Amino acid sequence: MQGINHVIIMGRLGRDPELRQTGSGRALCRFRLAVNRSWRSGDSWTEETDWIETVLWEERAERANRRLAKGDMVLVQGRISARSWQDKDGQWQNKTEVVGQRWSLVSSPRHPAAPPEQQAEPPRPTAAMPDGMEAQPF
Repeated sequence: MQGINHVIIMGRLGRDPELRQTGSGRALCRFRLAVNRSWRSGDSWTEETDWIETVLWEERAERANRRLAKGDMVLVQGRISARSWQDKDGQWQNKTEVVGQRWSLVSSPRHPAAPPEQQAEPPRPTAAMPDGMEAQPF
């Protein structure tokens, strides 16, 4: 039986997205989402922020770079990717990130009065993902 690797997160961008090209020319957009969580501790509430590394590829990356900015609330659907590598000093490095297959702008401090339907990413045709998975737009 095959496992399931599916995640949906919603958080605010901690800074503007960073777009770059890989050596083979593929567009790659990285950003960190601040996802707050809170719990009760006795009579008070405690809040913490998890910073979730997120990556988008190709057309999704280019659109996100054009449309998203620091402070935007974004919903991302995708999969968790964990990888390890040896750096130039021989030390092992680990990275866990969300590889976004769909995203939607939920709200933006730049456009606080805009209705959500005007902020959402427009429907897109189904596109093959780099790993062969099919993604449907939100």
